[in-house]
This record gives sequence, C-alpha cells and structure tokens, in this order.
Amino acid sequence: MSEKKETSQVLVTSEEVKHDYDYLQSILSDGEIENLKIAIEIGMPILVQGPQGPTGKSTFVKYLRERGVNASEKHEFMTFTLDKPFL
Repeated sequence: MSEKKETSQVLVTSEEVKHDYDYLQSILSDGEIENLKIAIEIGMPILVQGPQGPTGKSTFVKYLRERGVNASEKHEFMTFTLDKPFL
C-alpha cells in the first residue's frame, strides 16, 4: 500500500514523490533542487533557460506547470536591457 503525502497543490503517492525526485536529480544538482523547493514554497516564478537545442527545457517547464508551478522558458519573454545611467 502506498503512503499518501499532501503537497501544496495535489495529493500524491510516495512512489510519485520518489519518481519526481529521481527525475529532478537527473537534471539538477542537489543545491538546485533545494532552491527549486524554496522557490515553489514562496510562489516565486521559475524561468528555465539553457542553450538552444534539445536539453530538456520544455519538458522541465511542462513538468513544473503540471504541478501548478508558475514556470516559463526564457524565449517566452521579451527582454529589455537598461544599461545607460539614469539622469
């Protein structure tokens, strides 16, 4: 029988939690996993970036969004660089 664990968004089994952790460890360092947990706990949006090509960015964003996390890829944003002194 699998133990149930309450999370902020959904009810998941201990097997699902283990699977999630295995996935996260395959793409993130332990420190990054800890930072991800903190960001999720405080409701901070997650921006995923990396080199162009199949690195798993879209898959990771989809994974996070399916769990109710506000996550996006860098290409989904318009970026402005302000580099002149404000007078």
